[in-house]
Amino acid sequence: MACVNALCCRLKKFFLAKKAQQTKRNDCAHGKIEESVTGVVALTVNVNPFVPADDLDISWVKIEKEEIVNEESKSRSGSRNKKKHVTPKIRKALCFSSTESAADDSSLTSCLSFSQSSTKSIKIRIGPATRYHREFQELELIGSGEFGTVFRCVNRVDGCVYAIKRSRPLSRSKFAQRRVSNEVHANAVLSNYKHVVRYYSAWIENDCMSIQQEYCDGGDLAGVIATMNTEKTTLTENKICRMILHVAKGLRYIHGFKLAHLDIKPENIFLSTQRVLVSSKNSDDYIEEVVYKIGDLGHVTSIANVQELEDEGDCRYLAKEILREDYSDLTKADIFSLGLTIFEACGGGPLPKNGPKWQEIREGKLDRLAAYSDDINELVMSMIHAEPKKRPSASNVLRRDFLLNAFDAVKQV
Repeated sequence: MACVNALCCRLKKFFLAKKAQQTKRNDCAHGKIEESVTGVVALTVNVNPFVPADDLDISWVKIEKEEIVNEESKSRSGSRNKKKHVTPKIRKALCFSSTESAADDSSLTSCLSFSQSSTKSIKIRIGPATRYHREFQELELIGSGEFGTVFRCVNRVDGCVYAIKRSRPLSRSKFAQRRVSNEVHANAVLSNYKHVVRYYSAWIENDCMSIQQEYCDGGDLAGVIATMNTEKTTLTENKICRMILHVAKGLRYIHGFKLAHLDIKPENIFLSTQRVLVSSKNSDDYIEEVVYKIGDLGHVTSIANVQELEDEGDCRYLAKEILREDYSDLTKADIFSLGLTIFEACGGGPLPKNGPKWQEIREGKLDRLAAYSDDINELVMSMIHAEPKKRPSASNVLRRDFLLNAFDAVKQV
């Protein structure tokens, strides 16, 4: 009986080993995993030929020669390190100036720009292969906040760039769990629209939620405002009108689902450069235009039968009725926040967090924006009206003739 059990154990180990070996071969065949002679595992990043090289913003790529041992020609009795048959192979590895210097790498044979590369994939050596590391190559940190960090990443398979939002450990806070779950659910419902940041997928590993989203190359409106303040410049009225139209369209879409965003502010309005087709009689040409998108949907709330709000959002853009626990029309709270966002984008900031000035704003009092038209000033004042019912809806904002006339290119929905 003992012999039978021993035989069964050996057979089980044999078949498990064969299965593991076959799995590794399948992974290698699909370009997922490559193992060198030293046993170091490397993943590959596919190069998408349709993605402009500037989108990846890779500082430089090194080419080095790597000798690969043909394991089939190894002798079982020979030394493991003995090379029976050697073939040269060109290996391309992404190297970033922030982590590695070309001058310090003795194996570097030549440097070239990413756009000059004609290879189909780039091999990256990494540590433990979580889904995040299996599917994405991290390029840079682009933001961080109370609930986590956001990285610009390139997908290893399609070669496109995405923003990956990674939460802090979820087990530490029940509130964080609810906030992240709420954000994923809202993204899944709302992101199929031009003026809402697009959502692709989400997953949990190592006690953290990862959310894959569209990467907006223009950053956020808060960054634009900070640059203007530093350079002592302002946005033209046409650009302000474009921003108002795009964000109002995004809010109209969200409100159409009987939902409210409840955290509209410059930090949550993102800019993306997109190519727009301009047709003529003889050719089809493209122009680049800035598209404004609403992001960060962690505060999204159903407007039906709201009893309480767990998180009220940024106090600088918060409507007074929320503090009074009047949730009868949360869409008008979004309009109030957008009005103050417009005011700040026009150079009226910074906004107070409390104090007498904060109270005055909630009473519908704001300084006039001298550099902008009466139409802009009147719209902002109507959006921050002390009585929610007297504020315009998102649809009403979009019907303002001066906005449409200011920039005909954004008339289409």
